[in-house]
Amino acid sequence: MYIHCRRSLSAVAAPVDGAKCSIVASAVHVKRKKVVPAAEKSKALLKLLLSGLQSGVVSAAGWLAAAELRLMEAASSTSPAQESLEQAAYAAGQGLQIATQNNLAGTERMQQASSLLQLALARAHLGLGDLDAAQGVLTTLARGAGDAGTAEAAGAGGQLTPFSAIAGMPAVDVQSQCTRYLAMFFIKRGLRPVAVNMYAGLVAGAGSSQEAWAHAEYGALKLADGEAEASKMYAGLVAGAGSSQEALNHAE
Repeated sequence: MYIHCRRSLSAVAAPVDGAKCSIVASAVHVKRKKVVPAAEKSKALLKLLLSGLQSGVVSAAGWLAAAELRLMEAASSTSPAQESLEQAAYAAGQGLQIATQNNLAGTERMQQASSLLQLALARAHLGLGDLDAAQGVLTTLARGAGDAGTAEAAGAGGQLTPFSAIAGMPAVDVQSQCTRYLAMFFIKRGLRPVAVNMYAGLVAGAGSSQEAWAHAEYGALKLADGEAEASKMYAGLVAGAGSSQEALNHAE
């Protein structure tokens, strides 16, 4: 009986194996710090978003988000660009239908939604190499960007418009963005000097045209053209400029 008790107490009070404990703790620690790649997060978000839209949810903001995610997907190296760009164009087209219907019905001011969706559509066409379609969209957008487009996008006192608030987006200068993608169009057409002049105008302009992306992309054009000295003044802005990879690709 005594021996049995000693063995039981020994089993209960047995020292813990330090090495094994350390391995278990490390495994738990690594598991907790596992980071999900941004591409996987975007893919999951897109799947959820499309599930709602395809089930009948009417949302111009939703289709705009889907188009932007598809454009981001196309710019990455993990997905076939052709398919992603086609789906981006489709999403932008669906959103434009909703924006147009709402605008005609007078139930909501959707000018900004239309402008942003047109920009997304133009970007998809540029990526696909459908330059005539891209030119048509950008030319139409440019005609109205100086009037309702920019005013609506900026909002009163720089505040978000109702659409921007719903979409979770900051105010966008549609006019400067339209100029940006028209410049990319001219690069694709082989009219690089025209594009360089357009970027020079953005850099020299006032207000939101002074955004760092314009300086960075202008500098990239200068550098690609062999003007290393001219590009130095813009080089420091590239890292944090928010320049899209698609823009820098067009510059090459």
